[in-house]
Amino acid sequence: MSDSELMFRPIDELAAMVKSGEISALELVDTSLGRIDALNPTYNAFIDVFHDDARAKAKEVKSGDARPLAGVPVAIKNNRPVEGARLTFAVQITVPGSQGPVFAPMGLSSPAAECLGCTVTGGTVQHLTEASSGQQVLLV
Repeated sequence: MSDSELMFRPIDELAAMVKSGEISALELVDTSLGRIDALNPTYNAFIDVFHDDARAKAKEVKSGDARPLAGVPVAIKNNRPVEGARLTFAVQITVPGSQGPVFAPMGLSSPAAECLGCTVTGGTVQHLTEASSGQQVLLV
C-alpha cells in the first residue's frame, strides 16, 4: 500500500491496523509526518508540527493497545489550546498562555491519538462581542 493510499484510510481502519500490529504507530506517524513535510510548503495547512513529540508518543504504543485511537495521528485546529503550541485563532497575533484547559483529542482524558500538530483555521472575518462591555471587536 502506498503512503497516499494509507493516508486516505478511514480512522477506524488505521486504529485496527495499529492494534493488530499490521502497522506500528511509529510507522503511521512517520508516514503522516512525511506527507505533511512534503505538502505543507504548498498548502500551508500546518502552523506547528510536533515531529519529536509525536514520534516519542508513537513509540510508546504497542499492538493490542485497548484505547480506541491508540497510535492514530490527528491534527488539531488552531482555535483550541494545545500544550506547547501557539494559539493564534487565524489572526496575526498570538494569544499568550492557555485560555483554558489544554485540548485532549476526542475529549479523552488520556489521549490515545497522536497529535501531529496544529492546523490553520479559516481566514474569515470574525466579530466578537466583549461580554463585560458589549464592545464589538473585529478580528481578520
